[in-house]
Amino acid sequence: SNKSILIYDPQLSQSQWILQRLEKNKIYFAQKIESNNLEVISYLVQKGMGIGILPSRVAETCHNLNSFGAQYPTFKDRICFVYRPTVRSSHILRQFADFVQEMKKTF
Repeated sequence: SNKSILIYDPQLSQSQWILQRLEKNKIYFAQKIESNNLEVISYLVQKGMGIGILPSRVAETCHNLNSFGAQYPTFKDRICFVYRPTVRSSHILRQFADFVQEMKKTF
């Protein structure tokens, strides 16, 4: 695979954070390809077009992709469930919150 090309989504704050860490560690790429489509990024990386920055959940669904490991920066992400205080007593909000709690147990 072409290790001099980096393929990533510049809109993701996670990608921006990783790029900053790479530059701090003086790790540079000859070329960068930007895409806002994670499926396209994973496809290009699978085809050997370069190295990609992907969320682990996306990468795990792909065949033949490996993480670089601890020597390279990773971003631990947290997803939050947010709502307006005025809907706190809503029945649908409680149902959704219960659903999120159940889904959390499966991950």
